[in-house]
Amino acid sequence: MSGPFYPCTREDPMGRGPQGLLGEGELPWPEVVAARAFPSQINIGGEYVTDDYSGAMFLAGELATADSGMPAEEAEESLALLVFLFGKLKQVGKTSAKEMEVLRKQAEAIPVVGPLLFSPTNLPGTVLSTIGMTHSGIQTRKLIDLLDIKSPLKKELLRWHKTRGQIRKASTRKMFNRRIKLIYSGNALKFQIPASSTASIYRLGDLYSGGKIQVPRSQITSTLEKRIFIDSKMYGAKGFGKLIGSTSVGTLLSIGPQAYIDAKESKDLQEFLNRSAYSQVGNVAGLAAGVVVGLVGGPAILVIAGGLIFGMAAQYVIGESGTDKKVGDILTGKKSLW
Repeated sequence: MSGPFYPCTREDPMGRGPQGLLGEGELPWPEVVAARAFPSQINIGGEYVTDDYSGAMFLAGELATADSGMPAEEAEESLALLVFLFGKLKQVGKTSAKEMEVLRKQAEAIPVVGPLLFSPTNLPGTVLSTIGMTHSGIQTRKLIDLLDIKSPLKKELLRWHKTRGQIRKASTRKMFNRRIKLIYSGNALKFQIPASSTASIYRLGDLYSGGKIQVPRSQITSTLEKRIFIDSKMYGAKGFGKLIGSTSVGTLLSIGPQAYIDAKESKDLQEFLNRSAYSQVGNVAGLAAGVVVGLVGGPAILVIAGGLIFGMAAQYVIGESGTDKKVGDILTGKKSLW
């Protein structure tokens, strides 16, 4: 004992007092104490929750590491998630501008695709496309949600299918007769059900005709549970979808940021035009690729994603092939077209 305290020993590691100890004894080795406090085998595997910004920084750093050894499929999934998180962070607007710039630079360092997605000139288009994909994606609906009938009748319709048509309630039969008709179309029996006012903007194909939705009698449950995407052309007809699909907005986002940088670094109009002749070739090609994808049509979420991917691919090909320099030389008069 030293003063009012007892020494920590093998038999009394916490120094709580003599327990039959003769003399001062020997202090335990540090690793012995550590082994008592911490088990030799600790399972730390599992899932851990993190915030969007930390997750995006982790993905950007991992993708930017050349020797990460990440499989191609995993890299594609990580890149898609990074783009989504970046757009989400910009949309929410709670992350500081300084933090977003740190993330942008980290993402821009990703080989090949980093500059095409996260450079200052391409980032506005990337963010708007990401927000557009998110916005159109959350509007995906099940077919049953696009029917203009009340919920009780929807449940009865599904129950009718599960019981193979054995409905005994007179009230249900009356509701069916008023709102749901059984018709013969396309060599099959189908239920004809009123469609909601928003059904016309979805890609229903042969299921939709004249304000009615036709569901095969033998496939009621599977058909009504099917998820339906918004059509790209209808999505781009109004509201936020019109902003996403607007050619003028697309042109502004594709060419505007680079034009601003060129103008800032130019002494006069001629120098600005000369710079633009080289710098805007890839942007114009990317814009054209996005327009072509939009003309093809399809689900809005896929068209927006396709426009982003094909636009990025066009920019990459233009840069790698040296086409931007060749076109720039022609536009500035350094080389003849013929």
